Amino acid sequence: MADGASSSDVQLSESQRRRIEVNRKRARELLKVRVVKQTQQNVEVIGCKVEAKKSKQSTILSMRDSGGGFFIEEREQLAENGEAEAPEIPNYTPYETHMTLGSKETPCVQCRKGFHISHLLDKFSHPICDTCYEEDKDKFPLITKTAAKSKYVLRDGDFERDGTALKFIVRTNPHNPRWGQMKLFLESQVEKLAIKVWGSLENIEAEIDRRDERTDASRKKRVEKEVKQLRRTVRSTTWTKDLSEQTHVHQFGDEETHVKADMYSRTCTSCGYVSTFEKL
Repeated sequence: MADGASSSDVQLSESQRRRIEVNRKRARELLKVRVVKQTQQNVEVIGCKVEAKKSKQSTILSMRDSGGGFFIEEREQLAENGEAEAPEIPNYTPYETHMTLGSKETPCVQCRKGFHISHLLDKFSHPICDTCYEEDKDKFPLITKTAAKSKYVLRDGDFERDGTALKFIVRTNPHNPRWGQMKLFLESQVEKLAIKVWGSLENIEAEIDRRDERTDASRKKRVEKEVKQLRRTVRSTTWTKDLSEQTHVHQFGDEETHVKADMYSRTCTSCGYVSTFEKL
């Protein structure tokens, strides 16, 4: 009993208490990951289940708001035991692969709280925790590559500037699944990239205005050319030759002989036309 009483009164050092607190936080994070994963598996599915003939698996079609003005179709495979497998997304990897027990907490740029994992950090390397992301998703919209090139005047090579490719996620085109897959970027990162390329947002707007003026001038020139061609066509179809006047007939006078040149000529008495000819 004395030994048990003495062991319970052992004082922990500051480093031991700190290690215990760190282990407790890691355990909470792992528990949170398991709860989130279990919740995602139990989310109500929008769509229908399609039975595969060969693999004997069911496909669940679910729609999720991307924040970019359209919904994203996600596919999950259900095995025979009913457990959901990872979505069929090329660059998708579960959260667990990005977190290790020795990893440091990442401070959120909004709430300044430390966290280990989040959706934006996992997909775009953007240090925003899930709590801030869920509170206001409108602050973190996604944008397609085509829209980004048009809005921020970027080229394909700019997305891999300085040897570092801008992170994106791949999703099925919501307008037609047969079309190519879409690349969705975080618009805030695209805007920073555009500022790095053009220097400022004002320079981007000036470039857009310059291109609009050039496009308008080209369109105006093309319209004027079409109008000229139309006028020329209308003029050629409406013009007719005036045949009311009688054709002129020459009235030649007496012949004149040119002995040296052995030529003969005669002159029209009405118009003065001179006709020169030879005689055999």
